[in-house]
Amino acid sequence: MSYENHRPVSIEPRSDLTAGNDAIVLVTHNLDLLDDSDSQQVALKTFLQTQAQYDAVIGKEVTFHLMESTEPFSSNTRLIYSPTGPVNRAYDDSRRYADAAGKGIGRALKAGSRSPVLLVPQGAHDVFAKARVVAGLGAMQILYNPLEVFQMGSGDPKADKLFIWGAVSSGVASDVAEIKAIESGRFVCRDIGGSDPD
Repeated sequence: MSYENHRPVSIEPRSDLTAGNDAIVLVTHNLDLLDDSDSQQVALKTFLQTQAQYDAVIGKEVTFHLMESTEPFSSNTRLIYSPTGPVNRAYDDSRRYADAAGKGIGRALKAGSRSPVLLVPQGAHDVFAKARVVAGLGAMQILYNPLEVFQMGSGDPKADKLFIWGAVSSGVASDVAEIKAIESGRFVCRDIGGSDPD
């Protein structure tokens, strides 16, 4: 059996939320962290704030939205909002972003997404310097396919690609490189310590 196709899902940086992806996964602890100078993020913020007027669960748990006519997005854009919850308690740390990203990506997969873009607002880095890296690793954990599943012949990748959003000047390329490096090691460790008792 060839193991050539048993590898982590491809990750790429992305600075445009409207091109190449089939779902947007927004992970943040506060919608106000979305950039008011970015028309795409303003549109997301306005959309979610409007939805929150009619659905009290928004901002408290993972929610799925179909943006049917929200400029500048194409019709029927899938949006998954996965809030982290509080991040200011004594025991809160950056894992809040990993957990929220994992839940958000999981919901995107259930919706049929094959190439989601993970959006962690730049402002989140004021609280956790590595918020985007940690969120990316949380997403990759959900996208992992166990070696045993692959060996049984049913291990098709859960997604074709994961995009990580970030302005070019924000260092997103180096963050993606860091995610790839860490995930390659975690991927092998998961294979070695998998569920096979042998």
